[in-house]
Amino acid sequence: MKEIRKNKWSLSLNQFMVAMLCFLAFGLTGCKSSSLATLKSSVETGKNLLPMDLGNGITMTDMYLSNGSLYYIYEVDEDQVPLASWNDEVIANVKAVIINELKTSAQGDASNAQLIHLCSQTGTDIIFRYKGNQTGIEYDITVGSNEL
Repeated sequence: MKEIRKNKWSLSLNQFMVAMLCFLAFGLTGCKSSSLATLKSSVETGKNLLPMDLGNGITMTDMYLSNGSLYYIYEVDEDQVPLASWNDEVIANVKAVIINELKTSAQGDASNAQLIHLCSQTGTDIIFRYKGNQTGIEYDITVGSNEL
């Protein structure tokens, strides 16, 4: 790969181009701000697909960014998924499944890969909120940006 050398600094051509694009497009706000803007745009686009029936009594009803976290909101049909019986072990298992699904979906879907990359790059945690349709019980399962 071609390198641009000046004094003791050395950048690959790709690194140079990325740095210049960030500078030109976003001035002094930096690349992290541009990633956050892209993340916000992705969330707004995703909201247009809601509500989304995910099967097994779970419907995604909302998604939004708040306080440095990306929230996915799910309404749960408690006739199919008894949230009242969830305990720490069930929540840990659900979190493990979520992390596995995020990583697996990122391998097969470019938009999911981009979303995960943006969350990781901006330090944005993902919070999956499950809310019972009968009892109103809520469980938040947080996947930290460092877990992605």
